[in-house]
Amino acid sequence: MGFQYDFVYNEDEVSYTYFFEDPSIISRLVVDNLGSFRILMWNNGDLQWKELWSMPKYRCDNYGWCGAYSKCGPESTDKFECTCLLGYEPKSPRDWYLRDGSEGCVRKQSMCGNGEGFVKVKRLKLPDSFNATWIDKSMTSSDSECEQACLSNCSCTAFISMNIDGKAIRCLVWYGELMDILEDTNERWDLNIRVDATHNLHKEVQTFTWPQEAAGYYYIICCCAIVSGILHSLYVSNEEEKNKKRKLHNQVSNFIGTKDLLEDNELEDSSRHPDLLIFDLSCVIAATDNFSLINKLGQGGFGSVFKGQLSNGQQIAVKRLSKSSGQGIEEFKNEVLLIAKLQHRNLVKNFGCCIQEEEKMLIYEYMPNKSLDSFIFDQSIKDGQSLISRENNFALGFFSPSNSSFRYLGIWYVKVTKQTVVWVANRNDPVKDSSGVLSINQFGNLVLHDSFNRRWSTNVSVQETTSCVAQLQDSGNLVLIQGNNKKVLWQSFDYPTDTLLPNMRLGLNRIIGLDSFLTSWKSEDDPGTGDYFYKMNPTGSPQVSLYKGSTLYWRSDPWPWKTSSSAAASVSSVFYNDFVNNKDEVSYAYFLDDLSIISRLVVDNSGLLQNLMWNDDDLQWKESWSARKYQCDYYGHCGPNSKCVLDSDDNTNKFECTCLPGYEPKSPKDWYLRDGSGGCVRKQPGFSMCGNGEGFVKLTRLKGPDSSNAAWMDMSMSSSECEKARLSNCSCTAFTSMNIDGKGTRCLAWYGELMDISENTLEPWDLNVRVDATELATYTRKSKGFLGPKGRRAVIIISVSVPLFLVSLIAYMWLMKRKKKRTVKRNLQNQSLSFIGTKDSLEGNELEDNSRHPDLSIFDLSRIVSATDNFSPSNKLGQGGFGSVFKGQLPNGQQIAVKRLSKSSGQGIEEFKNEVTLIAKLQHRNLVKIFGCCIQEEEKMLIYEYMPNKSLDSFIFDPTRSSLLNWRKRFEIIVGIARGILYLHQDSRLRIIHRDLKTSNILLDDEMNPKIYDFGIARIFKGDQIQDKTNRVVGTYGYMSPEYAVFGKFSTKSDVFSFGVIMLEIVSGQKNNNSYQEHTSLTLIGHVWELWREDKAMDIVDSSLNESFVSQEVLRCIQVGLLCVQEDAMDRPTMLAVHLMLSSEITLPSPKEPAFIFRRTGNDLGSTTGEGSHSIDRVTITKLEAR
Repeated sequence: MGFQYDFVYNEDEVSYTYFFEDPSIISRLVVDNLGSFRILMWNNGDLQWKELWSMPKYRCDNYGWCGAYSKCGPESTDKFECTCLLGYEPKSPRDWYLRDGSEGCVRKQSMCGNGEGFVKVKRLKLPDSFNATWIDKSMTSSDSECEQACLSNCSCTAFISMNIDGKAIRCLVWYGELMDILEDTNERWDLNIRVDATHNLHKEVQTFTWPQEAAGYYYIICCCAIVSGILHSLYVSNEEEKNKKRKLHNQVSNFIGTKDLLEDNELEDSSRHPDLLIFDLSCVIAATDNFSLINKLGQGGFGSVFKGQLSNGQQIAVKRLSKSSGQGIEEFKNEVLLIAKLQHRNLVKNFGCCIQEEEKMLIYEYMPNKSLDSFIFDQSIKDGQSLISRENNFALGFFSPSNSSFRYLGIWYVKVTKQTVVWVANRNDPVKDSSGVLSINQFGNLVLHDSFNRRWSTNVSVQETTSCVAQLQDSGNLVLIQGNNKKVLWQSFDYPTDTLLPNMRLGLNRIIGLDSFLTSWKSEDDPGTGDYFYKMNPTGSPQVSLYKGSTLYWRSDPWPWKTSSSAAASVSSVFYNDFVNNKDEVSYAYFLDDLSIISRLVVDNSGLLQNLMWNDDDLQWKESWSARKYQCDYYGHCGPNSKCVLDSDDNTNKFECTCLPGYEPKSPKDWYLRDGSGGCVRKQPGFSMCGNGEGFVKLTRLKGPDSSNAAWMDMSMSSSECEKARLSNCSCTAFTSMNIDGKGTRCLAWYGELMDISENTLEPWDLNVRVDATELATYTRKSKGFLGPKGRRAVIIISVSVPLFLVSLIAYMWLMKRKKKRTVKRNLQNQSLSFIGTKDSLEGNELEDNSRHPDLSIFDLSRIVSATDNFSPSNKLGQGGFGSVFKGQLPNGQQIAVKRLSKSSGQGIEEFKNEVTLIAKLQHRNLVKIFGCCIQEEEKMLIYEYMPNKSLDSFIFDPTRSSLLNWRKRFEIIVGIARGILYLHQDSRLRIIHRDLKTSNILLDDEMNPKIYDFGIARIFKGDQIQDKTNRVVGTYGYMSPEYAVFGKFSTKSDVFSFGVIMLEIVSGQKNNNSYQEHTSLTLIGHVWELWREDKAMDIVDSSLNESFVSQEVLRCIQVGLLCVQEDAMDRPTMLAVHLMLSSEITLPSPKEPAFIFRRTGNDLGSTTGEGSHSIDRVTITKLEAR
């Protein structure tokens, strides 16, 4: 494009300018009122400014997004984009875990004169240079002299050397924090970052290559260096251990007031605190039998409590603080000094403490009867009472769901402000009134009963019933314990409902035949057993699966899994998986190092599987992971023997299904129509795959196939041995080999179809797929690359053949140029025929039937040219993001509207097909009817019914024409639009999400009936799919829902939001992005919300209505509109509920605060309008990275 820039940097001037080689290009760089920095070029084709470049656009563009000493990398939905630089760690691991990197990173240790060096990090946007300085002297080499200069200054944190304009090599060095570093940008600088000796040694080992002739000497030197390093490390480690002990001893002495640790077992006095002793660690270890699990009394937020017995027979309780506990040395001192001063018969007595070898412990008197919650069951729990766990984490009691009067016994969080139930006892047998009582009966069982019947019981066999007690543990586990031997008779963790808590096991216990799995609620108001369940499938290699009834909807990767969770491992090490797979048990649990984090995994009543964490800042549950959310999450979405490629920037318009090597689509027709459920079959189905030179091709970064038809080979073997063994078994279709827990390499083989494979997951597998000899040879050539074993011969052949090839290419291009027009015409004609399903274009001017789509015709280009008078400007109705719209008339008098896609349009053949095939299947009085299409001579056109009154915005936003729409007609338009959207969401054979509803896409017929238009970016949802996600956000600001505009998530609730905006615009006659004198920053939504809160909502009504309306009806529309634009998608009503609200007198709920209260811009970004004040096709195409 000839874009260049000129930068002046000297003692007199620092300036920058840009210019084009082509002076005819009209360009400008502008900073708008929202802080967006853009380069725009004028396009004479569609008379629009086109964005060439803009900033900030993505999260990483925001200054300091990841704080100091970190880099912001390629963004994705599942991986945290912030990464600490080498030698640094998160300043706040908790914030890092919650995906907030603004605090940045800090050094792991000091770096000055301790063998530190520099590591080169490539492909970066350089740090903020406010604290950087150029070293003036010229240098002879690029890095070494610069490195020495920076190394000699302990304040220097990084440097870069470069040749400026070929004059000399100069060095730019940074002092202090490295801020605002981005990875993988177009700048691609190499930055040298200061690291400690450990990381510097690692760098040298990676980058240095020994000369071959001196290998022996260097080998000896390396061995000596390594041995010396180990001895030095041991010495340093020993000294550090001594220093730690000395430091801890001093800590004890400083705040307790004694210089000697007491080795005695007797409770002697202390000079400062008469009843407080300092216990030696060995004494506490001996008393608790090395903290035996048998002596464990419980666990709380700060750690565990153990029972112990001193040598003199004194029983004690030891509170052992975990290393990851939030309680530091200050809180520990506080508790010791405070309790030492307190004396009361109703306060637990503190005997002393222990601070030694990183251990912090408090020694209390032992309470043989434990806590009050151990005995409260002997008295029973009635409705209105509750049992709270020791650390105030969970409560057990009776509750009613939001819209139900039934009473259930359940467990919920205490510290979560929004009541969240995690377990229900009588989920299928509710208590009808408040007479419910929970107690332990004479047989030792927990029993729930009301005035008439027993509703629920633990139903276990108890030998001795007198000492049975029930406890609610701080983990959320309700346990029934036999008091004399502490045996757990029953626990709620074995019988989960819809929620998996940390440390709760999900899976199969083969010894007792217990299968623990999650089952969804029936609805938000009914905790009864729902349709979805999440359970362990032990067949083959175990995997966890989500079912709806007997239908498999989603499954995890097969076992083995990584110990740490993928989603969390990228940001922290506090989230772990624990998987047991042996002859007695196949089960899974997850747990957190940080006990202060409140987390749960839940299957909701719609079948969505989510891992949620409670955020105390905004008092909301935040989703850290979810399943069955994208197309590739659906089990078998691409059928057998294929893989599903997750959505990315590069394949937004690309079909997500791809056949495995050696396979081809079972139904090419369905495959072309983007239905991959039939999967793939062998390319040569009759050809034997046994003993005919076949082999295996390795595919990387996959989610392993469904392992229900797989088996582990028991013997330990290498990958090559595994391949050889599997090749001899003709039934084997694929295998993978892996090292499990360091115990040896094992081989997992599949027999039969390979189902449910997806690409680019967080837990990547390498899969070896069986292929025939021909396919194997093809992939072998690819894997060996251009220069294989016969590389030299290839170079000679190529050096001779290249000149000959160039001559042939020139001749070929000359011949092809003559045939280009005919080929293009033929290809475009074939495109038209291939997806419409007919072999001949319809030359007639009548709307005849088509064999596949009865109401869809293929129009010949000459007929369209004639109907529109060669696309005369006098027939132009308007212009939008995809092109222009023209009025036309066929010879039989039928009036039509022709949507002619511009060649520079963002809508390609895929979107065009989408709109044609989609609308052809939809029939409703409130949807614009499509007559047919035309694909010929590089033209792509859609032929619609003609709407004489054009679009809705041409009336309601026009001061003169708005009076033509009285309130009765406006209300009919609102109801008509609602009916059309309801048809798309629920009543049609397909569930359609429009994604671009706005007033300019609502057309009016001759009777002013509304019809929804423009389905170019609509999406189809299959089955029970409730939402999807895209990396290509398209639509119009002001009408897009917040979850779609920011994160790329869309659902039926996205259209509900757009409808709410349209309704408020119809009532007010004002655009959503207008500003107001009272509050210039408010949008229409924000203005209506302010008036609603002040009880002045009627002030928003369009003045052109002249009070010719029913106030209650208008007020009802405003309230429904506010309900539709609520920020949380879950709070918005469905279109069925909206239609009911508009057509009945039911009581409406109060709306919550809406989204997008404040104005983004005065106009739709990139929106275009046609001639006059109306718009026929005003679609905004805005590419954003979904978050």
